[in-house]
Amino acid sequence: MPDSKSTPAAEMDAGHPSGWTSSPRPGPASIKPDILMVDDTVLTADELLYGMRDEIVAARDTPLDTRRAQLANLLRQRAQQEIGTIVLYAEAMKKLGENQEAAADAAVENEIGTLTARQFESSQARFEQHLARYRVTPDQYRALLKREIVAHHYARQNFMPMVNVRRADLLEYYEQHAERFSQPASRELFMIDIPFRAMLPEGRRWALASEDEREQARTAARERIRAAHAALSQQPFEEVAREYSRGLMAGEGGAWGMIGKPLQAPYDEATRQIFGFSPGQCSSPIETERGCFIVKCGEVVAGGCAPFAELQDKIRVALTNERINALSVRYMDRLVTRASVSSLDRFVEAATERAMSTNWPDLN
Repeated sequence: MPDSKSTPAAEMDAGHPSGWTSSPRPGPASIKPDILMVDDTVLTADELLYGMRDEIVAARDTPLDTRRAQLANLLRQRAQQEIGTIVLYAEAMKKLGENQEAAADAAVENEIGTLTARQFESSQARFEQHLARYRVTPDQYRALLKREIVAHHYARQNFMPMVNVRRADLLEYYEQHAERFSQPASRELFMIDIPFRAMLPEGRRWALASEDEREQARTAARERIRAAHAALSQQPFEEVAREYSRGLMAGEGGAWGMIGKPLQAPYDEATRQIFGFSPGQCSSPIETERGCFIVKCGEVVAGGCAPFAELQDKIRVALTNERINALSVRYMDRLVTRASVSSLDRFVEAATERAMSTNWPDLN
């Protein structure tokens, strides 16, 4: 990575205000609303939405009258982060040697390989199909990942020498953020999960299914969850889950591990129940808008806060990262004021409109 002697710190203006929006970009007015130009780099609305896919799905559980403003705010924040990453990446690339850039490319491929193995059973085709669903190409994904990796390493190498963390700082941080280091009471979750969409004919998507097809899928899921519930009187939960569940952890006997709070949608309604259960207690069949569930509470672990002495190293890492990030944001703010950025408002509006669609990402 870059030589630490050529630090950007000397260029930083300590009085520069944060909270920038965007500067007008000179050039053709024909730039599409769903395209953001940062100097010569293109950021598409689809790339932005892909990075926010979990937040977009979660926002669908919020009231419709506040959802648009919530999404717009989240997407604006993410777009500003991406702009900062783009300009910092461009700055870093000016100072990267050939070997360093090759190392960055290798890090990108290693990250993709790890992701593909973990989530797509090492199938490159499945990974690319996943990206295509969100209208992101493999090259776009590589570019996004490379920018993130290079900008992160550049910031750490240049700003780490400026960070000095004393023991008094660690103790103050521990006292002010005790909740971060408290281990909440947690419970072991087991779940039989039968999503309605899993009961459609093979290859049929829920967004494209007719209402008759959807109702048939709901009926099949209800029958299957009732059969699973009846089987629990004769078989261990794990065996029933492997036989009946159509969810993510079916192969693991429905074991999700320890959780300290309900899972996010679509599992929130079901998983919330185990926090009132005793160890070993099972629920009756639960039906939500998206599927049918049976949950079981396994082991229960009491919460508590670890003593300061055990947490010093963890706190040092957290505080160091926060200070590096603060210095990096200030420097990115300064770089952004020099950059040519097209209309952020139009871009966020276009991205929000797309995210508001209940069919996203399966848009026609």
